[in-house]
Parts: sequence; structure tokens; C-alpha cells
Amino acid sequence: MHHLPKGINFNYAEVEELLNVFEVTTVDEAKRVSGFLLSQGSFGSRLTPGEAEMARNHPLVSLQEEKSRYWYVENEVGEIIGVNGVKEDEHKNSGYTGAFLAVSRKYRKKGIARRLFDIMLDFIREKKGRYLLIDTSDREEYETIRLFLQSRGFLQVGYFPDHYYQGEGTYWYYKKMNDN
Repeated sequence: MHHLPKGINFNYAEVEELLNVFEVTTVDEAKRVSGFLLSQGSFGSRLTPGEAEMARNHPLVSLQEEKSRYWYVENEVGEIIGVNGVKEDEHKNSGYTGAFLAVSRKYRKKGIARRLFDIMLDFIREKKGRYLLIDTSDREEYETIRLFLQSRGFLQVGYFPDHYYQGEGTYWYYKKMNDN
């Protein structure tokens, strides 16, 4: 079993199994992460064609990008149960966008997303990132992530109706990185 370079290994009181967080550093890991992101259990709704393309390709592409990164969590039998990714935005000005944050339904509300999110924020700070922009669905099943972002100091800076699909809009959240 391998760990993040700094040996991140955690066990939340709410989670009986010991969970391991890994940074994606190999092609095989990137493919496994893509497989998880494209699986039925990772998101509460279907991915758009563009999201599916990004889930299929970006974990692999991130291996070549200094300011992109993915992390994943395995359960005790080595199954991926959570993924988080981030990338520098298209302006290449030290702004970042969240790529994906997904946890298997069975493992939600156990602190996994929080831990993955904290690792991502540390990465952005290490890279001297200026801000993080995250978009998420307006569907009811995404209310938890919207409340999570607000509790972490993110401001809702936009809403776009019918953005993903007809009847499914997106909220955009922004956090200036020197706000902690």
C-alpha cells in the first residue's frame, strides 16, 4: 500500500474502516479515478457530455500539469470511494477551479469529502493560488455541497439556469484563498 508523499492516513470516528488518501501519480491511478468518476455511484445525477469527457481525460492529463491534481480515498479492500480534483483555470493567473468532488453514496457524511477538500485547499495555498471557483448543480440532492461550501467561506457569485440540462442550473461559488 502506498500513501501520499507526506504519509496522509486518517481514521474518522464516524468511519469504522481505516481510510487512505492517495495523490494520483500514475497512469493506472488516473484510469481508476476516471472509472470511479464515470460510475453510477459517484454523483447524484448524470454527467453532461463535457463533464464525462473531463472525467475520462483530465485525471490523466493532470499528471502532466504542475497546477492540476487529483486525490482519491480507498476503503479497506482497495476500492475507490472518493475523489477530488482541481486545476488552474484557463486564464493561467493562479486562479483555480474545482474539477470534481465525489464520494460513493455508501460512504457519504463520514468526513471523506471534508478531508479531500482540505488537502485540495492546502495544495492551492502551496501553489500560491489566488482563488478557487466551484460550480455545482441546483438540484436538491446537491444542497449538502452548497451548504458545505458556504460553511467553508465560499460566496455564491453566480447562478445560471438550465446550464447543465434543461431544468438543471448551476450555482457558482468563489473563495479568495488568503481568507483561509
